[in-house]
Amino acid sequence: MILTFRYFPPMRRHQFELQSVELTPEALQHLDCVLLITDHDDFPYDLIAAHASLIVDTRGVYRDDEPNVVKA
Repeated sequence: MILTFRYFPPMRRHQFELQSVELTPEALQHLDCVLLITDHDDFPYDLIAAHASLIVDTRGVYRDDEPNVVKA
């Protein structure tokens, strides 16, 4: 699965160059944090929980007893 922005409008003072990254266990292990700000059926939540070192869950996707999840 590849998660990315398809379009990011140009701004007067800022330019963002975004790159797609395939969502794999290896990619998740290299991230400092996964921030969940929306709940989608297409996201592999089990894969994310198993391989992310820290998850900030703003949508209530994960149970309270997950050791690597912070509810926000």
